[in-house]
Amino acid sequence: MNTNSITDTSELILSQLNWRYATKKFNAEKKLSKETIDNLLNYVNLSASSYGLQPYRVLNIESA
Repeated sequence: MNTNSITDTSELILSQLNWRYATKKFNAEKKLSKETIDNLLNYVNLSASSYGLQPYRVLNIESA
């Protein structure tokens, strides 16, 4: 196993996890597709919280 590829992958994952922002204002005109919502819910399911390391709840609210 190449340790450089592991390091590169680790750095890539870390940089992606550090790129976060908070939403301050929502645009009611923009809607997410069902596919996007399904992907987001799957990503949350596969995150560290699925092992109870970072407990939180995700609310999928569909009503305006």
